[in-house]
Amino acid sequence: MENNVLTLPSLRISSVRGIQPSIHRNKTAHSLRLAQDGVSQALERLVATHRKCARTEKVAVVRRLCYEAGCGMFLRNQVSIGENMVVNNYAALGGYYLEMAKGIGLRREMQHCLEQKLCTPLQMMTSDLVWPKPVVDLGQEEESKQEQANRPLPLSSSRTVTHLMNLRDIYRQEHDLADGEFQSYFIDILPPHWTVCSLFLDGENDLYVARYRAGEPPFVVKLPFHRGDERRRHCRRSPPGASRGAPSGLSYKQARTELQDIIQLSDETIHSSKATLNKKDVEDWWMTRSLLDTRLKKLLEQMEMTWIGGFKGLLCGRHPICETAFVEFQQAMQQIVLTNVYGATTQNRRGLELDDRTLHMILQLGSHPTNQEVEDIVFYLLACYEHQHIQVDYSVTERMTQQIRHTIKAYHDKASASGINTLQCLPNEHLILIPDQQTQMFPLESMPTLRCQAVSRLPCMSFLRDRILYAISQQDQLDGWKDITIDASRTYYLLNPSGDLKHTQATFEPIFERMHTWEGHTQRKPSEIECRSILKQKDLYMYFGHSAGQSFLRGQIIRQLPRCPVTLLMGCSSGALQSQGEYDPYGYILHYLMGGSPAVVANLWDVTDKSIDQVSKKMMERWGLFKNAHGQQQQQEENHPSLVQALTNSREECQLPYLIGAASVVYGVPVYVL
Repeated sequence: MENNVLTLPSLRISSVRGIQPSIHRNKTAHSLRLAQDGVSQALERLVATHRKCARTEKVAVVRRLCYEAGCGMFLRNQVSIGENMVVNNYAALGGYYLEMAKGIGLRREMQHCLEQKLCTPLQMMTSDLVWPKPVVDLGQEEESKQEQANRPLPLSSSRTVTHLMNLRDIYRQEHDLADGEFQSYFIDILPPHWTVCSLFLDGENDLYVARYRAGEPPFVVKLPFHRGDERRRHCRRSPPGASRGAPSGLSYKQARTELQDIIQLSDETIHSSKATLNKKDVEDWWMTRSLLDTRLKKLLEQMEMTWIGGFKGLLCGRHPICETAFVEFQQAMQQIVLTNVYGATTQNRRGLELDDRTLHMILQLGSHPTNQEVEDIVFYLLACYEHQHIQVDYSVTERMTQQIRHTIKAYHDKASASGINTLQCLPNEHLILIPDQQTQMFPLESMPTLRCQAVSRLPCMSFLRDRILYAISQQDQLDGWKDITIDASRTYYLLNPSGDLKHTQATFEPIFERMHTWEGHTQRKPSEIECRSILKQKDLYMYFGHSAGQSFLRGQIIRQLPRCPVTLLMGCSSGALQSQGEYDPYGYILHYLMGGSPAVVANLWDVTDKSIDQVSKKMMERWGLFKNAHGQQQQQEENHPSLVQALTNSREECQLPYLIGAASVVYGVPVYVL
C-alpha cells in the first residue's frame, strides 16, 4: 500500500444485491475492527493534542501533529473500506489538517499584525498605564485639514475596521474547526471560476495534492514518489540500466539540488556580465545562459512527469465539456475496468464507481497522453480493487493502458468534431497554488500543465481566505462575486532609485511620464514616511530597482498598514523565501501579504534588467495599465485579462522564457484594471 496512489474520498466499489464483501465473512474481520478502533483512538488523541497546543507550542510540534492527523485520515479511510456505513468527512478533515500544517508561524504573526492594526498608535495614548483601545477611525496619524482633503479615500474606514476585526476573530478560531466548518469557511467561499491546488511534501516519500472548489468536497491525493517501483514489482520489469532496488524517478533532493545549481550558475553569469566585452565572450555568455534555461525547463518537465504523472489533471482549472461524448467516455471506462478485472463475465460483479471528478482528471491528460501517464491511472484503478480485497491480475496493465488511451482520444476527437475545444480553459478561469515550505522554491507555475494557465500562489489557505473576505467586504450588496479591481489612475511608481539601472529607466520613464494621473519618482529614494503614506493611499505601487526596496522601507511599516495596494516588485529575488529550518520560510514579500495586498508580482531569483524589463512591459500592457497613455477611450473591463493572466501571457516575451520568464510569479489573487 505504501507505494500505491491513495485518494480521499476513495473510489467506491458498487455492491451487488445479496452479495456482501468477503471481508465481512473471513477471519480477518476481527483484526480489521481492532485496527479501526486503534486508528480512531490515535486520531482522537492527535486532534485533542493539536487543539490544546496549536496556538502556543513550537512550530515543529504543531506541524508534526497536523501532518500526522492529515495522513491518519488516509489510514482511517483505508481500514474503513468495505464497511456498510461510510463516513464521508475524511477528505475534509485530511485537507484541513494538511492546510493547518502550513504557515503556522506566519499565521501567528498575522494575528499579531491584526492586533496592531486594531489598536490606537502609542502617540495617541493619554497615559502609559492605559492599554491601547480599538480604533474608531483609520486616520492613525494626525493630519492637517489640507492633507485630509487631498488624501483619496479608497476604502471606507468602518468597512475596513469591520473586516480587520472579523479576520482577527477568525484567526483565533481557525485551529479548532470541524470538517463542515472547514468546508464552509475556506472552500465554499471560493469564487466559482477559481480552483485551489495545495501541495504538501512528506520528505522524500510522498507528495500530497489537495484540490478545492466551491460546492465540492475536497479531493486529496497521495502520490508516492516511488510508485514506479510498485509497477516494476507487479510487472517484473525495469528500465534499461536500472539497478535492482534503486528508486525510480526524480527525488525531491535531486530536484532541489538541480534548481539551486541552476540559480547559482545564473547568478555567476549575471555578476560576470560587466566583464563580458568582446563578441566571443558575449556569445559564450548567451550560450551558457541558454543552456541553463533549457536545464530549468527539463527539470520542471521531469518534476511533473515523475511527481504528478497521470494525475496532472488535478492541476487544471475547468475546461469545456462535450456532454454526449462524456457519457460515452464514462460508459467505456466502466466497461474497460470491469472487463480487465473480471474477464468476459462481468454480470453481477462489483464495479468501480468512477465519479465525474476522476473522469475529468483523466481527460485532462489530453488527446495524446503518454503510456506512462495512462499507466499511472491504470495502476491506481486496479489498486482500488485490491484495497477491496478483490484479486487483480496486473498482467492486463499494458492492454488496459492502450484501451484507455484510445478511449481518451475518442472523447477529444468527438468533442472537436462538435466544435468544442476541450483542452482550452474556460474564460477567466484561475488556479491558485498553496505550496508548502519545501516546494515553494520551485517555479511551479511553469510546469508544462500550469505554464499556459493563469496561476498564482499564496503561502497558506488562510491568506487566500483573507483576500476573498476583503473583496466581499468592499461590496455594497452581496449579489454574487465581484473580482478585485484597481483604479489605474491611482498609481505610484519608483523607478531606478539607485540610479544605475539605465536601461530600465530608458524603457519605462517615457511611458510613465505620459500617464498624467500617476505619481512617482525616478532616481530618488523616498523617505519611510512618504512610502507609508503612498501605500495607504494608492491602488498600485510599482518598484523598478534592486531587490524589493527594503533598504528604505522596513517590513514592519508595511505589515502594520490598514490596507496595502497591489504591488509590482520587479527587482532581483524580490519574491524569494529563504529557508528557516523548522520555521516557515521568510522573505520581504511576506510583509506586503500581511499588510493586505491583494496581489504582489515578484521574482524568485536574480534576473537581468533588460530581460525582466521585456516581461514587465508586456505584462503591464496586457493588463491594461497603459490603455490611456495616448488618450484612448477607456475600454471595457473584459477586454483586459487579470494581472495573473497578463503575466502568464508575457513569460515568453524574453529570450530566456524559463530562466527569466519563470522567475516572475504572482503572490495573491486575480486583480483587474478598471
